[in-house]
Amino acid sequence: ITAVFPFREDGIDRAGVDRILDEAGIGLPDYYEWRTRSGCYFCFFQRKHEWVGLRDRHPDLFEKAIAYEEKVNYRHTAMQDRQYTWSQGESLHELIARREEIDTLLSGKLAEGWKLERLDKTMLQILRAGAYELLARPDVPVATAISEYLDVAHAFFDAREAKFANGVLDAVAKAARA
Repeated sequence: ITAVFPFREDGIDRAGVDRILDEAGIGLPDYYEWRTRSGCYFCFFQRKHEWVGLRDRHPDLFEKAIAYEEKVNYRHTAMQDRQYTWSQGESLHELIARREEIDTLLSGKLAEGWKLERLDKTMLQILRAGAYELLARPDVPVATAISEYLDVAHAFFDAREAKFANGVLDAVAKAARA
């Protein structure tokens, strides 16, 4: 079997595919606003943020995925006492609880009167990812974790906003690693 990649061979990248779909009047399906891969609503190859996106945009389908997860776990003999999860290493309930924990922590580090909803979506995701790393990855030094997310912030924002990210992540680190 020989793999063939006609788009690559013709020098067409992701932006080129997007342009072709737009010019054909098709465009990308709506689920690519929050998904990065396939169009199925729940499958084994979803990233954690895609599960969160499913919960936010299609709570009925998210609940169906939880029901499958719980049904399989109910059958102890089939799983031989292992926990089945859609999301690597944690149940969907645990995943959402962790996101809520992160959002609560971040909210507490914003200036009085500010809410997460007020933040630019890209900034919010940078802060969430940084907070997750600070909470869940004690093997990563604080300075390294913050520096990585500041680099991302600098890629999208000016120095003032990157400084804001630094302040929030520093406050998160002090709370998470105290």
